[in-house]
Formats: sequence, C-alpha cells, structure tokens
Amino acid sequence: MNNYRILIFAAFLVIAAIHVDCIPAGATPEESTEPAEAKEVPPGETAYEQGRRFFFLGKYEEAIEQFRAAAAADATKTIYKLYLAKALKNANKPEEAEKIFLEILKENPEHTEAGMALAEIYEKAQRWKELIAVLEPVLEFKHDYAVYHMLARAYYSLPDLKKARMNYEKAIEQNPRSASDHYDLGNIYLGENRFALAAKAYEKCLALGHDTGILHYKLATAYSNLRNYLGTITEHVIKDGKPGTIKDEVYIIDPVSGKEDTFYVAPAKSAIYQVSRAIETGIDVPDILFLRANIWLGAGRFEKAHALYAELEGKIDKDEKALLYHQFAEAAFGLGRYEEFLKHTGKAIKLQPETYGSVLVNAYLRVACRKNQAGDLRGYIEYLGKAIEEKPDVASYHLMIAYAYRDAKDYKQAVAHWKTVLEIEPDRPDRIELHNLINTYSTEE
Repeated sequence: MNNYRILIFAAFLVIAAIHVDCIPAGATPEESTEPAEAKEVPPGETAYEQGRRFFFLGKYEEAIEQFRAAAAADATKTIYKLYLAKALKNANKPEEAEKIFLEILKENPEHTEAGMALAEIYEKAQRWKELIAVLEPVLEFKHDYAVYHMLARAYYSLPDLKKARMNYEKAIEQNPRSASDHYDLGNIYLGENRFALAAKAYEKCLALGHDTGILHYKLATAYSNLRNYLGTITEHVIKDGKPGTIKDEVYIIDPVSGKEDTFYVAPAKSAIYQVSRAIETGIDVPDILFLRANIWLGAGRFEKAHALYAELEGKIDKDEKALLYHQFAEAAFGLGRYEEFLKHTGKAIKLQPETYGSVLVNAYLRVACRKNQAGDLRGYIEYLGKAIEEKPDVASYHLMIAYAYRDAKDYKQAVAHWKTVLEIEPDRPDRIELHNLINTYSTEE
C-alpha cells in the first residue's frame, strides 16, 4: 500500500513539473490562459507561396500584396498573374482583375481558368455579350456544366432564346439536378409554344423541390395549351371534401351523386390542379383567374367558366378585355344563351375590330346551325339572313338559305336566293341543277 502511495505522489510531481515548464518566463499561471499566436507565414516561403497561404485563408488584401511582389519579380510566370487577378476578383476589385485576365488570355487564348474567372466577373456585372465572347472559345477545350450554364444565362438575358435553349439543354445533360436550369428551359419552351417539353421541364423542376406559385401557374399554362384541362378524372373518397379545393394531392371537382364523401377529382397532372395550387399560394391576379376560367371553358364546363368570366368582367385589364368577351361569349354559346353570345361577341369586336371583326358572320352561322339542329327552321333562316347581311357576296350562304326557304315553303325567297347564287358564281358545276330548281319552284310561287 505504501509503495502505491509513493507512485501516485511521484506522478503528481511529474505532472506539476510539466505544467510549470509550459508557463512562459515572467508569467504567472493566471496570466497564461491563451496560447501564444503562431506565425501565419513560416520563414523561407516565397512571395507566391505566402500569397497562396493568404488566398486560401480568405485574406485577399494580404494575398494581393504577395502576388504583386511575385509577379513583379518574374513577369513570365502566368500563374502569378492568375492568382493576383483571382485575389483581386475576390476582393471585389473587378476592374483591375479584368485587365490582368485579359492580358493572360491575350498571351494564351486557351487558358480556360482565366476565361472562366473573367466570365464570372462579366456574369456578375450582367455584361452578357462580353461573357459570350470570352466563353465561346472555352468550349473548344472545356465541356462542363459551368460553361454551358453561364452561356445559357447570357443568351437567355440578351435574349437569344434558340442559343439559350441549346446551352441549357447541354447544361442539364451535365447536371440534371439543377432546378433553376429546368425552370429557365421550361420558360423558353413555353415561349416557343413547345408545350409538351415545357410541361416536362416544369415537372422536373417541381420534383427537384422548386415549388413556387409562379411555377404552378406556368405548368398550368403548358397543360392548358396541351388541352390537358382536367386530366384523368377519377372518384375519390375524401372526408370533409369541398369542391373547388385541393386535398390529398387531388383537385376536388364535384360530389358523386349517391355516394357519401365521394368526389370526382382531377390529378396533379392537370391544368385545373396546377392553377388552383398557384392561387392557393396567394397569386390572385386577374391573369391567373382568367386562365382558370379558360380551363373550365376548354373542359366544356360552361357553367363554371361563365360564372368566372362574369366575376372578371370588371377586373381584367383593358388589353385583355376583348379576349375576355370572346371567351365569355363562348361560355354563353355552350349554355345555349345565343343572344348573350352575340352580345359579348359584339363587345369583343368593338374593342378589337382588327382581331374579332371577322368573327360576327361565323357567330351568326353557328347560331343558325344550332337553331337548325333544334328544328327551329324560322330561327335558322333568321340567323342565316343576318350572316348574309354581313357578307352578301358568299354564294354558299345564299344556297343554304334558299333550301331553308324551300323547306319553309317560301318558294319566292328560295328562287331569289338560287338566282343570286348563279349571279355570284355563274360557272358553278351544279348550275344546271340550280336552273332546274329555279324553273320548278318559279311555278310554285
């Protein structure tokens, strides 16, 4: 036991001696709470080596000083200039950095590292044309994501959408997990009316976690142009479901008659789901509400579309109002409200006669055909007559109304219109038949 105590005491003395030796001369134990600061730059290092040390420590001003000294001592070493320029760039001194990068590229146009660094300066300053001039030659030697991405952004900003698309496609080949690249590429496809490709790009963007209201809006636009209005409608059991809302990752359309808590629903891959998601995020501008109404119209849900157009009538911008009335008219037509259809068509024509002026005749003909299908011969004749008043020199319209008058036993009017057909087109292939009809029904007048 005594030997054990002696060993413990001896160990204590050794530890105490070590502690005392560690205290700098002239200092008390209480004064030695912080270790002495080690020198940042070991002796014997060159200016270039010291500059690299400061550079990787993020001390760019100190690095600049050392790299300047190295470059001044040996101007033939490109690596000294390169690091000097990079330190200047990181120290937010782009003008001086640019000059040095340009010197390097003048001496060696194939210096990809200098080209990439200079392109980053131009990208930050949004000097897109200069960026392209620097990076296009780099593609001969370096085919990687960063080059294609910067070129894509530059062309997209100019805008040169064709070249932007090509570079985004190349960038995504190198890095398929860049949500922002998929988004920008989707915008380009959408602008080019390549709606299937736009939808695919936006879907990928969502899958990568880029979930924003504007993205849902643009995906809804792509789906709508693909006529994917409601997707594949199915029945779902949804507790406390409410039509017009999203729940359980589906859009609830209508309840299923006779089935409790069961609804017809649209999937996420549908225009109505995506536009509703966008609205849920707080985007309630007239444009997106207009898109929602157009989706219902395209899906043939005229009642829903009609109600939404009525709400928008006083909110939509003047530039869009003619289109609103045109679509509003289509919803009314789908509901069989023909006078309202013609009224809204007239409003669209008044606002934009150069766009919708030719629509009126077709509108009369469409109503005439609906009247005819309903067995309303007098209504059919009435609206054919309105079409002829607008376009009196179209032989086919006169031919249609002539047969309608014959069916109505108004032979005088029938003969008059057959004669007009021959006046407009005297060399018609069926002219003999028309002469025979005129002769036959002239005796019936």
